[in-house]
Amino acid sequence: PSRRPVAPPQATPPRRAPRPPSNRASTTTTTTTTTTSTGNQIAHKDLKLTDKKLGSGGFGVVYLGSWQHIDVAIKQLHVTSLDASESQDLLTEAAVMAGLRHAHVVQLYGVVTERAPYCMVMEYLSGGSLDSVLYNKAHPLTQATQYRWGKEIGAGLAYLHAQKILHRDLKSPNVLLTEDNKTKLTDFGLAKVKAKSTSTAYAGKAKGTLTHMAPELLDSETETVPYTTASDIYSLGVLLCELWSREAPFKQATNPMQVGFWVRTGKRPKLNDTTPPKIKDLIQQCWHQEARQRPKVDEVIDTIANEMGARTSVTTSTATPQTGLPSGPAYEKGAPAQSGPQYRSYQ
Repeated sequence: PSRRPVAPPQATPPRRAPRPPSNRASTTTTTTTTTTSTGNQIAHKDLKLTDKKLGSGGFGVVYLGSWQHIDVAIKQLHVTSLDASESQDLLTEAAVMAGLRHAHVVQLYGVVTERAPYCMVMEYLSGGSLDSVLYNKAHPLTQATQYRWGKEIGAGLAYLHAQKILHRDLKSPNVLLTEDNKTKLTDFGLAKVKAKSTSTAYAGKAKGTLTHMAPELLDSETETVPYTTASDIYSLGVLLCELWSREAPFKQATNPMQVGFWVRTGKRPKLNDTTPPKIKDLIQQCWHQEARQRPKVDEVIDTIANEMGARTSVTTSTATPQTGLPSGPAYEKGAPAQSGPQYRSYQ
C-alpha cells in the first residue's frame, strides 16, 4: 500500500528579544484625582481666598472669599484631620444646614472635605457681628432696634428648633447683621465637628462658650451631654441681657473657672437698670436654674412682640440720635471695594 506523504517539520520561530523596561509609569500611579464641586461638597480649586479676616470662634477662623462669582465667608475649621466616617458626618450635617431657608438664619452653601484646611462656605454679611455693635457705646442704639433684634433672633432660633436643630452656641458674636441692619444666626448645629474641635472651650464634656452655657451642661460629665431646646433658651436669655445691657456677660470674672462656679450656684450676668421690667422678667425666666422652668422660644417671641407693640414712644440709649452702626473688629462692615482685598486661588 502507498504511504501518505509526511509534511516536513516546521522550523521553530526565533525568540523575540525582551523589550527594555519603559520609563513611563502606569496611569494608575500618575493620575491625580481632582475633586469637583458637587451638591454640598465644594472643591478647594473653586474657592478664592483673601487675607481679610472676618472673625474667629471656637472651631474656626473666617475669611472673606469668593465662590461662583459672589463674595462668601469661608470658615477654616480648626480640625486638622477627618477620617472617612467623620468626613461623611460633616457632609451629612452640611446637607441639612444647606437646606435651611429663613430670613434670620445665615445660608450655608457647602463644605470642603477633600483635605485640610476643611472649610464651611457661607453667605457673607457685610453688617458686622452683633457684639461689635453692642459693646461700642459711642454708637447709640434705639430701643425700637433692641426689640426688633430680640424678636428676629428669637425667630431664627424658633426656625432651627422647628427643624429639630439645636444651636448649641448662641451668643452675640454668632449673630451677624445684614447691610439693611437685620440679624441672622450663624455657627449653629454641626455637633460632631464642634465635638472634634480642639479649640472650643471645655466645660466638663460639653463644648461651647462658658458665659452662655446652661448650668446643666456645666454639670454634665457623661459622654452624652444633655443639650436641649431649654439649654438654647438659657443662652438666648444671656444674649437678651447683652442686647439691653450692651456689656459682655460676667466681664468681671478673672478666669473661666470662676464663671462656671457662678453659673452652677445660680449667679447670672448683671441686668441693666434701663432694661424694661417685662424684658427683665423674661430674661430671668430664660436663664432659670431649672431647665423645665424656662419658656419655649415662641413664648419668648410673643413676649417681646407684645412689649414692643405696647411701647408707642421710641427712646434711645443716649441723648443723640442714631447715626449708623460701627465697623466691628470681628466682622467688619462694608463689602470689599474694587481696590480692596486681593483674591487668590485656594488650592
